[in-house]
This record gives sequence, C-alpha cells and structure tokens, in this order.
Amino acid sequence: MPAGKGLTRAGESTLDQLAQASADQVGLPDRRSTTAPLFQKTFADYFDGRLIVSTGENEFAEPKLVAAPVRRGMTVAVALCGRMSCRINNRSVIEIAGPNVTLILNDAEHQREQIFAARVRLRYALVHMAPSLIEDKFNIDFPSLLEVGKRIGQGGDPVFLARPADQVIRAVASKIMACPLSGFGRNMYVVGKALELAALAIDQFLPSTGDERLRLPLKDIERVQMAREILIERFRDPPSLSMLARQVGLNSRKLNIDFRRAFGMTVHAFLQEHRLQKAYQKVAASDLSVSEIAYEVGYQPAHFATIFRKRFGLPPSGLR
Repeated sequence: MPAGKGLTRAGESTLDQLAQASADQVGLPDRRSTTAPLFQKTFADYFDGRLIVSTGENEFAEPKLVAAPVRRGMTVAVALCGRMSCRINNRSVIEIAGPNVTLILNDAEHQREQIFAARVRLRYALVHMAPSLIEDKFNIDFPSLLEVGKRIGQGGDPVFLARPADQVIRAVASKIMACPLSGFGRNMYVVGKALELAALAIDQFLPSTGDERLRLPLKDIERVQMAREILIERFRDPPSLSMLARQVGLNSRKLNIDFRRAFGMTVHAFLQEHRLQKAYQKVAASDLSVSEIAYEVGYQPAHFATIFRKRFGLPPSGLR
C-alpha cells in the first residue's frame, strides 16, 4: 500500500503554522516538554532495550509540536481515537485520524515532526523493535523486510505505511493499554501482545506473496546453495560475508537477501545455528571440555557459553 493511502493529506502550510504556533508558545520544543500527557503514559523496554512498548492517552490545551529522530527498526503505532499530523523529513504531511495503524521501517537517520491537535484526546499504543531483535529472535532479515516495504510504499525512505485499523488490531492495542495482569505474568502478557501487534501489522502491510525461493532465478539458487556448502565445510573458520559473496559471484547484500529467501535465515544466522548444533552434539556425546568444543566450532569459550544458553536455554554444562 502506498504511504498514506486511505488518509486525508493536510496542506504543508497547516503543519508549518501549527509548528510555528507551538514553537512561539513554548520556545524550541523538545520531546520531554511537548509530549507530557494530561492523562496517562506508559513506557517499558524489554530484551536490553530492543523492544519498546508505549501507550498513552493525551490531550493538550494548545497544539503541540514533537520533533525527534525516527528510530531505527520497525515501529507499529495504533491510534485508537483522536488525530494528529505527521511529516517525515520534507515529505508531504499526512493527517492521521483514529482508528488507524501505522507501520514505519527505518535503517538510516531521518527526522519526524508530529503535531497534536488542541483539545483532541488521542489514545495510542506503540511497539518498536530494533533490527537486531527482528533478526536474532525471529530469523527475519531486516534489509529484506525494508526492501519489501519500500516496494509497497513506492520507494519511500523511511517506509511509512498507514491504513484504518481493523477490529483485531484495535483489540490487541486495547489489551496492551489495559493489561489485565499485575503480577509476575504482566511483562510476559505485554510482550506477547506487543509481538502479536507487530505480527498483525506485518501481515496486513507486507502480505506473503508465496514461496520466496521459487521467485529466485535458477542461477541464484545454485549460488546460494554453493554458499551454504562452503559454510558447512568451513564452519570452524568461515570466510567473511564479502569473501563468500565473491566466491559465489554475488555481492554481499544480494547474497544475504537471496540466502534468506532460499533458507529462511541470513548467512550469519545459518552459520551460527550450524555451529551451535555441532556444539550441542559434541557437548552431549563427547568427553572434551567445553572450552575445547568452543574452539572446535569456531568460538571463544566465554562467548560460546553465552550464545549456547541463549539458543538452548541452558549452559553447556547442563547437558552433562
């Protein structure tokens, strides 16, 4: 869907006038002074800050301007009610009116401006995921996700897609805002709903178009298969991504994209998974020390113990 399809576009002068009015009232605005809600706001981060979940219910006596960088990664924002204006860099202004869902994909430095209308209550839920979380936890190559988004958004950088929010998305966003749990399970519930909201947004904005592998030319399939064989053969001392790409006749970016389409993960993710599977077998079935096994599969012992626990949920010593 092209950016802003289904939304009312406001004139450039409208946003500029609101921004100037706000700036005249409060001076040069910053994030803290212009977003303080009259009602409520929550903000929490998980997975070392790579997942951010924020909700709020705001209403201002005067128009308020917020100017801030666009976060790198994927942001899903649901406006359950209310309205606001948004502009990224020097693009056309988009007037967002709830119920609305917005998907932003970004991997560069960009600026955004938001104007909150006066005396209009805005209720929202926002989920942000860093590129590393998307790739490490879900085996989704973020550059590939960004590429698909740009294609749907007609090349916009960053990708900014918006549409009316359906009942399912509104329900999940409402549950994030009004979490029914208050004990040990609260964080799990919020994270679960945040991931559900992100998944729904991806499904609606970036629908699957079938088997990615079948869309690759035969010669490209042969090249990524050759790359996979090289990684398996040389997993202890693998070539760099750029060297591997040269060996199979591709550039690094195309190799990563095509590899993910063919095998469901990036080159780095495949290599790490192959190494860890080899390590798991050796830890469980051999008398070698954990340090020796780490070196055998290409890791330093300290780093090996950390990623082994992260992958399998227990330290290497837990298998013995």
